Amino acid sequence: MNVLNQSSQDAAGLTAAIRPFWGPGAVTLDEITSELTAKGWLAQDNSGRYALTPAGQAGHAAVATKVQGIRSTFLGGLTEDDYLRTVQTLRRMAENLERAVQDDRQPQSARR
Repeated sequence: MNVLNQSSQDAAGLTAAIRPFWGPGAVTLDEITSELTAKGWLAQDNSGRYALTPAGQAGHAAVATKVQGIRSTFLGGLTEDDYLRTVQTLRRMAENLERAVQDDRQPQSARR
């Protein structure tokens, strides 16, 4: 919803914005847009571009407020450097796991 809060998007733009969050078994773009449209949060114009409705903008603002409150709670007492170091460490750990999974999928002869 962040990308739609900034500007309207076509299906390709939405797909590019959501792709980093998709994994095996993830919902489809059609499922996402259908659900948001059914809630009255999303509309599609004649050119196929999606945009948040006023209700969608209000919903986005409400979620953003909740997220900010959660961040304030779990970041209490941490410096910006603490946070950045933690994110870098977690990113490295995730990359290590992804690499290990990929290595496990390769034949034994390719691992040498």
